[in-house]
Amino acid sequence: MLSKIQLKSIRTLQTKKHRQKYQKFTVEGEKIVREALLECPDRIESIVVTTGQFEKSQFPVPSATTWMETDSRSMASMSTLQTPPGILAVVHMPPAVASDPLDDSWILFLDGVRDPGNLGTILRTADWFGYTAVLLGPGCVDWSNPKVIQASMGSIFRIRCLEMSLEQVRKHCPDHPLFAADMHGEDATRMAWPQKGILMMGNESHGLSPADATHPIHHVRIKKDPGSRAESLNVAMAAGILMQMISERRSMP
Repeated sequence: MLSKIQLKSIRTLQTKKHRQKYQKFTVEGEKIVREALLECPDRIESIVVTTGQFEKSQFPVPSATTWMETDSRSMASMSTLQTPPGILAVVHMPPAVASDPLDDSWILFLDGVRDPGNLGTILRTADWFGYTAVLLGPGCVDWSNPKVIQASMGSIFRIRCLEMSLEQVRKHCPDHPLFAADMHGEDATRMAWPQKGILMMGNESHGLSPADATHPIHHVRIKKDPGSRAESLNVAMAAGILMQMISERRSMP
């Protein structure tokens, strides 16, 4: 059974401060726990379930992972969801690899994306299109935020989330041209997308932060229907549209 000390320890992971201090985060729900067991079993410290709701034999639990049961009241106190799914896992954060070369063909750079639902959806969409790295610039929501984890639907375990400034991005990816989503940019449907690059998406309300002119940035826009009165697109939706365009154009002979 889960002890009071263990309960308190897991509850602290609801805050960014303690997640960063202990380099751990929690995931909730059968699907996401199974994704964690599939993608990073060696990083799962423990799995906690509501007594009678799940059995250990139902999951491929590594020998080094602790399996614990608890009552529904304790589970509710650890959960960040309105309706606790009855299972959560404590996962160690991956080691920092920001110094490693980023040689992916296409990479996402997010600037000031503060909404956890948007970030989680972007991670899920990036995973769909084969991206393996998402760079989080200043002002972005913490990727280990429970709402980000839930919205990613397990993609968080297949995407490297690295915190970097635009200057660091240029240093680590000097051969990747930069493409920034901009309502006043060139029509994205007319772009000749290269085989590699960095797609830059900005804040939900204010767009990208001003950048210096020492490195060229190609500004691109998603064409708006002439009769549309919408002011803007949701950043996650816009990122998905542009990733689709990039994917299609790169696959053309």
